[in-house]
Amino acid sequence: MHLYVIVHEQEVNDELGWGVPSSIKVYGEIQEIKQMYAYRSVDGDPTVIPADLPAPSDDLLVHVCGSSLDVCIPKQLEALQRAGYNAKISSASIF
Repeated sequence: MHLYVIVHEQEVNDELGWGVPSSIKVYGEIQEIKQMYAYRSVDGDPTVIPADLPAPSDDLLVHVCGSSLDVCIPKQLEALQRAGYNAKISSASIF
């Protein structure tokens, strides 16, 4: 099973309004993810994993995306991995 954690989606939306090409691409990818896959959102502290995630299991892969690759996404990734999740960074991410 694939599940996405979208970190700080509002920041992607804000940059979309400024016409940043990478944000336009990532915004489209996030909208596609939200239509096709199970997902959770992290709008606050990126070191806190969503409370309603399914329990870690061998068949669950968590993809972390959103904003930002230089700080928040790695913090969420690390929190998920510490909690026992098989997690990786998704390409639907901005710096």
